[in-house]
Amino acid sequence: TIKRIGELAKEDKPFFIEHCFMKVHCDNFPNPDLGPLSAAKYFYKEAVAEVDLHTGEIIKALEDAGVLENTLVFFTSDNGPQMDGWPDAGYTPFRGAKGTTFEGGVRVPGIAYWKGMISPGRESDDLFDLMDLFGVALRVAGVPTDTLAKDKYYDFVDQTSFLLVDNGRSAREAVYFWWGSQLMACRMREYKLHWKV
Repeated sequence: TIKRIGELAKEDKPFFIEHCFMKVHCDNFPNPDLGPLSAAKYFYKEAVAEVDLHTGEIIKALEDAGVLENTLVFFTSDNGPQMDGWPDAGYTPFRGAKGTTFEGGVRVPGIAYWKGMISPGRESDDLFDLMDLFGVALRVAGVPTDTLAKDKYYDFVDQTSFLLVDNGRSAREAVYFWWGSQLMACRMREYKLHWKV
């Protein structure tokens, strides 16, 4: 990722990179090339410290390439914690966990960072679906949606103003939860209805 940032930053056009960490999923093992990173020296906490280390390196690579102030960084997870994998199990204040469509399985934190564009310390519980990142990426890259292929369906809501405006509100009214091809639940604002569990 760091090498690719350096290459893409030399071109005069927007770029998109998705960096996926295997850690802190289970099983976590210490990286033999790094040595101890946390005071606890516990495998899971070592994995958290390693993700933090690499995230810092990616941010530094953006800064070194001169594109940090023109880059939206979004840090999140694809699902809630896996609570059945001790000692690597996570925790959630919500019902359910990974593998369910309860809030504990699907509600995850998201951190949006754009130096000079997003005010630090903002918090919101408004609805945001990971698919909405597609619309945000199009908007910040200056790609008009009418240039997208017409024979495809794009499931996103443009949430750019939600992320950038200090008191921005979500433009999404509802999120639907699927298990494969089965519709399981719908969350609308602060309410949620399950058809199946």
